[in-house]
Amino acid sequence: MVIINITSQVDASTETMWMEWMLEKYIPKAVALGNFTGIDVLKLRQNESDPTYAIQHKANSVGDLNDFKKLYPAFYQNWVREEFLDKVLSFETELELISQHV
Repeated sequence: MVIINITSQVDASTETMWMEWMLEKYIPKAVALGNFTGIDVLKLRQNESDPTYAIQHKANSVGDLNDFKKLYPAFYQNWVREEFLDKVLSFETELELISQHV
């Protein structure tokens, strides 16, 4: 499994609107594209004025991930910038699941 992790720091004044957009618009559209097996939204537990979230997009293979990046470059970053301007700051990392224990 490979994961695109997008970490987003959200201006506190925008958090509710951003979360609604994330749950109602972004995630359904990203899942419908067919490259991901699931998307998790996690909130970092920290004591900062602006909340920070990790959005983990899970794909079965590097091929699925590369297809997504080729067809939809900067999909999240462009859309979030259109909706929220500079109220959401993000960076992206790619992760590979090595081992999982239950």
